[in-house]
Amino acid sequence: MIQKNGFTLIEVIVVMAVFLFVIGAALGIFISIILQQRNILAQMELLNEVSYIQEYVSKGMRMAAKDLNGDCLGSDYAGWSYLLTKPNSDTSSSNHNFYMGIKFLNQSELNKKNEPTCEEIYLDTDGVLRETKDGASDGTLPIPLSSSKYIINSIRFGIDGYTGSSVSGPIGDQDSSYFVSPPQAKITILMNVGLIGNTQVPAMNLQTTVSQRNIGMQNY
Repeated sequence: MIQKNGFTLIEVIVVMAVFLFVIGAALGIFISIILQQRNILAQMELLNEVSYIQEYVSKGMRMAAKDLNGDCLGSDYAGWSYLLTKPNSDTSSSNHNFYMGIKFLNQSELNKKNEPTCEEIYLDTDGVLRETKDGASDGTLPIPLSSSKYIINSIRFGIDGYTGSSVSGPIGDQDSSYFVSPPQAKITILMNVGLIGNTQVPAMNLQTTVSQRNIGMQNY
């Protein structure tokens, strides 16, 4: 009698189980690598976004000129270089009572009157950093400086080492020396930026200090 060699049903099931396990493990590793690569790319995009905002904001603020007439900052603030604006009134926020905006005369960008542009940079309620020029007197809408893919969770401006608190900081304090920006005033920006819809990429914190350029600076 001739015996035929072959696999039993149990052996086939075991082989298939091992094969599926190996394929599943390999597929899991492959998916994990793809997700990790995607998160790395998202972090790079977030870093590029933060770097762009930092560079754009810093460039304008370095070229701020003193507003001698108060045409930009207001008559009560004539002679200032910067004015903190948009105090955070959200009591649930860690940045409660800190200013989320700053206004200044940008002498590197001239308006239609051939005068420095009055700029205000501020965090809007939707988490987008925006900019207005000359108070949008020509009817133009505020310009978004951050992409809709990202959200700025918080931003805080300070002047010359003062935190920017509306309670005890540069604005609202009785010491008038806080209000006068000395030569080459320094603006500190604290910002937290996150990626919308991706909780795997942690929000990025940014702190930078911008020194007002004093060389060749004019007063207006």
